[in-house]
Amino acid sequence: MKKILFLFMIATFFVACGKDTDSTVAIAPPDWIQGEWYTFDGKKRIMFKTNDFCFKENEKADDCYKGKIDSKAIRVTKQTSENKKHYTITLTDAQGKNTEYVFTWESGSRISYKGTTYMKG
Repeated sequence: MKKILFLFMIATFFVACGKDTDSTVAIAPPDWIQGEWYTFDGKKRIMFKTNDFCFKENEKADDCYKGKIDSKAIRVTKQTSENKKHYTITLTDAQGKNTEYVFTWESGSRISYKGTTYMKG
């Protein structure tokens, strides 16, 4: 009986010390895209920080993602960067809906997102 109890305690220890499945993956935009980007008319803005990205349109408040990830409302499920050509990030909400953001470097100080060109500010 003591052996069974001992084995049960050991098994419980390994289960309790298992991998943390609640870990958070941070947003990590590559260096080449970090900064503020504006449309030609200045009405839209995308801002990339070392651990966040935000959209802003007209006078609305910034729509940033780090706070949403920290609160577990969304999570980063995929993030890739291709040699200063593309930065792609996929976010998944609590219901399992994926939203993919693809930012493409065009030339010099220009990127595009959903067919709109942004200039580095």
